[in-house]
Amino acid sequence: MKRYVQIYMLIFVLLTLFLCSADLSAAEVRGLWVECEGSNETLSSPAKLDALIDIAKRSGVNTIFLQVYRHNRSWYNSELADTTPFDVIFNAYKIDPVAYTILKAHKEGIKIHLWINVLRIGKELDTPIIKKLGRDAITRDGRGVSLTQYPVKKLPDGGYWLDPGDLSVRSYTLQVVEELLKKYPDVDGIHLDYIRYSYTDITPGSQFSDRNDLGYGKVSVARFTEKYGYSPLKMDLSDKNLTQQWDDWRRAQITNLVADVSSLCKKINIKLQVSCAVQPWSDRAYLTAYQDWVGWMKSNAVDFVVLMNYSIDRKIVDYLAETAIKIGNTTPAYIGLGAYMMLKYPLKLYLQIEDCQKLDVHGIVLFSYDALLQNKEILRNISKSNWWEKQKNK
Repeated sequence: MKRYVQIYMLIFVLLTLFLCSADLSAAEVRGLWVECEGSNETLSSPAKLDALIDIAKRSGVNTIFLQVYRHNRSWYNSELADTTPFDVIFNAYKIDPVAYTILKAHKEGIKIHLWINVLRIGKELDTPIIKKLGRDAITRDGRGVSLTQYPVKKLPDGGYWLDPGDLSVRSYTLQVVEELLKKYPDVDGIHLDYIRYSYTDITPGSQFSDRNDLGYGKVSVARFTEKYGYSPLKMDLSDKNLTQQWDDWRRAQITNLVADVSSLCKKINIKLQVSCAVQPWSDRAYLTAYQDWVGWMKSNAVDFVVLMNYSIDRKIVDYLAETAIKIGNTTPAYIGLGAYMMLKYPLKLYLQIEDCQKLDVHGIVLFSYDALLQNKEILRNISKSNWWEKQKNK
């Protein structure tokens, strides 16, 4: 018990520095990403959920991004996904961890956004979504080779990826979102992660010569071919107009999926917020992951985006944050900071937070709660830094 008390006090002090200073009060969102399968397994017991809410309350957190769906596995009682995680918790404690968290958080004025991984489904194919949609729902490379034929060790970016150009994938995703909103009508928002293609190589000449770029799912290619009269698998790769048309198509599949989720959410509850965790380099996101989050912001397709602005390099973090907030429309960009990378160097984290405060960002989100619980030396490092005193005396 003493060990847990020390850990909770440690995280409380860090988050207090992050969230309760007068300077940070300008940030509307003071958030935490809480993983479903992180080292703490926060959703695995009511005691851990109670600790989460207690820490959030005392630390000034007003928004929790609670991961409830990952790799087609659910931490709620789903009719669509593999419910093994939920079943284990329910059988042990007779609680629905998501409903439990929402109720506890709302009593303390804390908002809950349900965080779901959309297109990456991990390294297992024996999942409900593949059993229902078939293996053709998995995306393919530019040679027409399905990721299901790749050795597991060669899977790109952490696993198998669904193809958003397959309308059955889009429909399934909408069903998951609708299921969540019907089960938890009091939730504050839906937070989409892995709402992109896996990264590809953009070294000049390599992307098309090796045909290792992705998004050539069977259904998507057929839809494109029917619309434009040529197959992206057989097109003249030296014709920039053709390759651009295909790139635009793939980008549109992601954008349309985001728009469909947003439309569904607003139809169910106009007050629901829809957000996406996005890659911080907007050009890389646009060109290699086909994630046009700048376009989503400009068209108000989402209520906000959260940049996964993870780096120990203060200049890079500051540059990307400033670039995002200069887009200049009504959709805010919140800045996600990789606290997990700086547990041994808390001053680096404090300086990044301070830079975000100076930029007057609308929100700061830390990744992640689980990581912050792990380092027992943070409290000592914070004490030595005198950062809290510096903030109070400004």
